[in-house]
Amino acid sequence: MATPKPLEMRRLADQLVSIARQVQTSGEQINTKSTQIDFEGPAGRRFRDWVGTERQDAQAVVIKLNDLATYLRREADALEQRQSVKAHT
Repeated sequence: MATPKPLEMRRLADQLVSIARQVQTSGEQINTKSTQIDFEGPAGRRFRDWVGTERQDAQAVVIKLNDLATYLRREADALEQRQSVKAHT
């Protein structure tokens, strides 16, 4: 297995943040559109409740993706530091 490179790790982190932004934006758009639908009564309430739950689930994904990106960046920094120390010894 090849040794991970800090630059590759940071690029992956950037991709994860971008995906998280897309998920968040999509969730907000779906929520906004769902409130604009003229859908009344119990079925309408269930629909809006479902959309709200799905939005929360999407937000949990956003948090996980951002957490993973942060972890990758931190590990890239640590790896870079270890490689630098090793190169100077």
